[in-house]
Amino acid sequence: DLVDEMIAEEIVTGLPMMTRVRKIIEKTGNTELALIAVTEQTACFYQLVQETQREPGKITYQSPFGNVLENTRRLGMLDLTEQEIHEIWTVPRIKGSGELLGVDLQVSQWREYGIITISLPAQKVAAGR
Repeated sequence: DLVDEMIAEEIVTGLPMMTRVRKIIEKTGNTELALIAVTEQTACFYQLVQETQREPGKITYQSPFGNVLENTRRLGMLDLTEQEIHEIWTVPRIKGSGELLGVDLQVSQWREYGIITISLPAQKVAAGR
């Protein structure tokens, strides 16, 4: 029952960087920086995610936890699924980080093969912000 606290701690850890990026977003209106802040500027994302697909206002990637989870389940070490990680960890963490950044980041629901998309609200993309 410590997941919420763990997510809050993860978000607070990134507070200095998120605060800096939020100021730049507020100054420039470039909300694309929020996508970069929650993905490419984090060591975990950079080290775990093999490939990303970028389009204006969104980034798509495959969840990086599948191979490890498959093997740990096979060994009987745990029964956690990628979908559970997505719903319990990824979505709340991205949404919470978006709040710090002042941007309503959208996270796709769990999809087959673990394809995840983080995106900006449509009106922010259309406005070039």
